[in-house]
Amino acid sequence: SLSCFFVSTVGVASSRSSLLMCSRITISGVFFFLLAMGVGAQVNIVHGTWFGEVLGRRSDSIVVGRFQSSTDLPNQGRLVRVSIVQVLKGREAKSVLIHADDERLLAHPKLSKIYFLKRSARGTMRRLVDVVDCPTTEAESRVGLVRRLLALDNLEHGQAQAQGVKSLVVGGQHVASSWVRSILCRELERICDHAPAVFVTRDLLGLLKFRTAGLTAQEKLRLRKGILKVEAANAVGWTASRLVFKNRDSRLLFLAEHARFQQSKDAKRRREFLTRTCETFGVTAAPVLVSALNDEDSATVLIAIRLAGDIEAGACVDVLLKKLAAKSSRSVWKEVVEALGKIGHPRTVEALQKLMLHSDLGAAARTALARINSGEAALLLQDLVKKRQATGDINDPIWVQIRYLQSDAFRRDEHRRVRAARKRWRRSFN
Repeated sequence: SLSCFFVSTVGVASSRSSLLMCSRITISGVFFFLLAMGVGAQVNIVHGTWFGEVLGRRSDSIVVGRFQSSTDLPNQGRLVRVSIVQVLKGREAKSVLIHADDERLLAHPKLSKIYFLKRSARGTMRRLVDVVDCPTTEAESRVGLVRRLLALDNLEHGQAQAQGVKSLVVGGQHVASSWVRSILCRELERICDHAPAVFVTRDLLGLLKFRTAGLTAQEKLRLRKGILKVEAANAVGWTASRLVFKNRDSRLLFLAEHARFQQSKDAKRRREFLTRTCETFGVTAAPVLVSALNDEDSATVLIAIRLAGDIEAGACVDVLLKKLAAKSSRSVWKEVVEALGKIGHPRTVEALQKLMLHSDLGAAARTALARINSGEAALLLQDLVKKRQATGDINDPIWVQIRYLQSDAFRRDEHRRVRAARKRWRRSFN
């Protein structure tokens, strides 16, 4: 069961009133969503709005009306006559009699209100499900929201319904009415429980700018939880947990760039974003490279491989090893070997060992092994030295290279390379 209470503001001096005064409301419904496989696949869902589940479908009619008169009944509440201004749902005459003892029916009698009504066994008499005040400055936005939610609740296609709710939530970020924004927080919570992938990174920018003035602590919590789920669905949660920004605007700028990177078909622009991001954040930006390593554009893949090595992105090792095992061009294999060496992860030793004597990739593989801080890698190089010494040829190119790789000169060169690379990352995304 669910007992829900919403608050609304009537002018400056009015008191907060609840949207829902209902208890023991059993919310039933089964929500299924199937994630279609493949690039560009859409999410098939049965969403159902929060508004429709807890209120809209419990009301036979929803009207905008004004208080006319009230008659107290002995031990049976009161009869309130309301003149109808607009009918949002169902059919009603020009005025209705509501049988209820809710004090909100009499509060602020000069204001129009939204009445949620249920038929009764007594002919034209109605029972009250809920009532919402409509202050003059907010009447249009409150009635408009109810009208749009009713329209969405009537949609049969879950994807269209979810997209409609998303548009309402993102578009309502700056609405003046705190009541409207509180309902949108509820809808955000609902949709993120079942289909957070409906939101893309561009939508996340709107959610991060969502106005919180007038919202309760609980409503702010719903908003924050929704944002976290949207970030997770778009694989950008790491931008909040790992990256350090100067301020909130700096992160919004980055997310805007990231949204354009995800949607852009301009390969050059995508490569510029990858380079700039890695130059700014170094190894903490590794997650953005993981997806880029499988980009359709071969030049973008090569840039991503080089950047993975430059920032020593351990998170990219698994993808790089798969590329080394797959059918690729020699240029890609060479870039992968060099990147694995710069990353220096011990799990790459076995793959590099197989390439130690390769005609094209051998030199890169041996250099990569020398860069890995691993006893196993050191032993492999030492064994290779003994085998080359047995030939007696001191000018053997493999022997010459390994002697350099085991020298202080190589260690000094590596120290300068790493120092120079890390110095490049100390830049600002602004």
